[in-house]
Amino acid sequence: MKKFTLFLISFLMIVAFTQAQNTLNNPKDGAGHYIVKWDCSQNAFADTNDFEADETFTFAVDVTGTAWEEWLKETPTAAGATRALAINKWTNWGDVSGGTNRLKQIAENIYAATWNISQMATAEALINNSVMVDSVVYIYGQVFGYEFTDENPGANWWMWPESIPGGTQIDPGAGTGAIFKTVPYTGTKTSEELWSDDYEGGLFFSNNTPEKGYTLPCAGITPISDPNTLNNPKDGAGHYIVKWDCSENAFADTNDFEADETFVFAVDVTGTAWEEWLTETPTAEGATRALAINKWTNFGNVSGGTNRLKQIEGNIYGATWNIIQMASDMNVASATGIDSIVYIYGQVFGFEFTEENPGANWWMWPESVPVATNIDPGAGTGAIFKTLPYTGTKTSDEFWSDEYVGGLFLSNNTPEKGYTVPCAELITSVPEIKTTDAKVIGHEYYNVMGQRLPKEPLTGFYFDKMLKDDGTYEVIKKVNLREE
Repeated sequence: MKKFTLFLISFLMIVAFTQAQNTLNNPKDGAGHYIVKWDCSQNAFADTNDFEADETFTFAVDVTGTAWEEWLKETPTAAGATRALAINKWTNWGDVSGGTNRLKQIAENIYAATWNISQMATAEALINNSVMVDSVVYIYGQVFGYEFTDENPGANWWMWPESIPGGTQIDPGAGTGAIFKTVPYTGTKTSEELWSDDYEGGLFFSNNTPEKGYTLPCAGITPISDPNTLNNPKDGAGHYIVKWDCSENAFADTNDFEADETFVFAVDVTGTAWEEWLTETPTAEGATRALAINKWTNFGNVSGGTNRLKQIEGNIYGATWNIIQMASDMNVASATGIDSIVYIYGQVFGFEFTEENPGANWWMWPESVPVATNIDPGAGTGAIFKTLPYTGTKTSDEFWSDEYVGGLFLSNNTPEKGYTVPCAELITSVPEIKTTDAKVIGHEYYNVMGQRLPKEPLTGFYFDKMLKDDGTYEVIKKVNLREE
């Protein structure tokens, strides 16, 4: 009986310890601390935490594979809210400002902010001792969850998954109890003073109170003068209107679609750095430049194969989307719950294609726009746009990219669900011309991107649109092989 009791106590202690882990998926340094520095130019964690106490850097946490990953996908408690992460933190020399806790999503399960530890300091000891030669600052803390709406940066606060007891500290197991530490102070890397309201969206991020040494992630290289902006119109809440009205060949008056309703997404880059980039000579021989968008939602990710956009006209690029059909690890059940709103975040970037290669060059950026800069219209949510609250009354039929002229090439020659060319034209696929009463009176030829060709190509894949005298037509996919 005694042995059984001891075994039971040991088992319960192991279970309690397992449940209490508040861990990260960040890489670790040689000492066992987490690497928290985010390299904005590479869109990845840096190799080391090579910053001093008064040097500005982008702090980031990756919660992939932790209880926080699932918590972020759950339906928010506050109506119309988005879930995000924050971090309560302190140092071996005392506290920093409590108004610098919020983190902003920069990639799937990765949340971040721009920090300068000395500038955020409130404790006198931290202010003085952190900038003494050879001083090392150790940072301790607790990641926790919160919810925000368009109007309220803290609709819910200090939230935790059921499996993590509230207040559990992050401890990578380095033996210090600290999440990370700075390099010894030399005084040779001091950064300029910054405030949250120096950057677009930064004031809302800091709970509408200017905070020193703290703002949006990657802000150190992404000031307001070099944004990744669009020329789209905006709605009343300040989000971009992204719905394209194919019948009017113009942007719609509003984003009036739900999460599982098909619509044409479009971006207008007139007057931005992208306009000039598109006119520059392509890097790849014989290539054409175009735009794509890396995107994610408040409920998780959509397929990465749905990024390419196709030119509609001038500086406007678009694609036909159905957000729910494009979902990969997205929490579809929560996204399609009654009154659920899906927020879409992302980064417009450039690519180049040839007639044979849909991705001759990828992840390209103008010099004036730092790599991986998010699009933020300044609505306070960080989202490009949002859907209407879900009612379930506007669900669209399932479709795939290869069902439309040029759609398969647009999706990198891999069929993608819920995604195809803008204002798409359905393929009528038949093995040969059918004998009908209607006479074929003409032909139009298109390449696999849906671009009309001046004449029938001698080689390669193409589409033959056969025009008939009764006003109908048939489209056949053909291939001409070069004779030896």
